[in-house]
Parts: sequence; C-alpha cells; structure tokens
Amino acid sequence: MTGDASPPAEVYAEYYRACLAGDTGKMLPFFSGKARKEFESFDKDSRNMIAELCKTRPDEVKISKPSIFGDQVSFTVTGTSRQGEKATGKVKMVNEQGLWKVLEDKWEFISQ
Repeated sequence: MTGDASPPAEVYAEYYRACLAGDTGKMLPFFSGKARKEFESFDKDSRNMIAELCKTRPDEVKISKPSIFGDQVSFTVTGTSRQGEKATGKVKMVNEQGLWKVLEDKWEFISQ
C-alpha cells in the first residue's frame, strides 16, 4: 500500500490484505455494523464468491487522501490487476465507537 497513511487508510490496508487473501473471517471485523449485517445475510456460496472476487484485486494499490466528514470518510484506491487491467476502488468508512470500519468498498476494472 502506498499513498495516504491516515488512521482510516491504515485500517483499510489491513482489511484489504485480508480481502486479497480471500479470508472472510479476517475481513468481517473490519466491516461496519451495516455492512457486517448485510454480509452475514448472504449464504455460504455467496460469501465464497465474494472471497474469490477479492482475490482478483490489484496486489499493490495507492490510497488517495481521504475526505473526512464528521464520523465518515471516503477515498479512492487505484492499482493494476495481475491481468493488466487498471482498477479504481471507491471506499467509504465510518467511525463506530472510536474504530474505523468499512461501510462500502466498490471496485471497477478497465481493460486496456
């Protein structure tokens, strides 16, 4: 991970490493309450599919400087996939009880 090193970005980096490993058990503690409830509502096959999709993300990414609005933060993450596709992620996080949690993590891949 390169780029911003603010507390939310550092938490996202930890979450992202669990995501790249496809380890939903290690990802779960980083989800906000809302995102965690949604993820836990998925069946096992859907959770496994999410884990596999996470593994296709770029290994190395750059985190842009976050925009902080009270207890919420948003930022962009960029990188290149192993297949050479440019990728951009839009991340939203929320501070819950003093801890930054991932509320939304959406990626787009652009073929060259």
